Amino acid sequence: MRSPIYLETTKAWYILGVPAPEYRVLFAPFFRAHKITQVLVCALMRDQRIPLDEFIVELQLADCMVMDDVSGGNSRVLDMSDVKDAVFLLS
Repeated sequence: MRSPIYLETTKAWYILGVPAPEYRVLFAPFFRAHKITQVLVCALMRDQRIPLDEFIVELQLADCMVMDDVSGGNSRVLDMSDVKDAVFLLS
């Protein structure tokens, strides 16, 4: 996985790697939401008034192909349906 998620506890740092097949169904939605949030925060740091269409282009250019590792070979570019799913998941 090219963009791992790091967890910090009082004892150590952990890297969330490629999930076992039985956990992919649970991990993939979380990971997509994480990547979308990461792209959004970076885009807003550069331009607080970024238009939605420019954000979607940035989302599609982002390193989202790591989904191949997470989803078991179902790699694809993220789109607005993923953004809507992420908003629902994070709300």
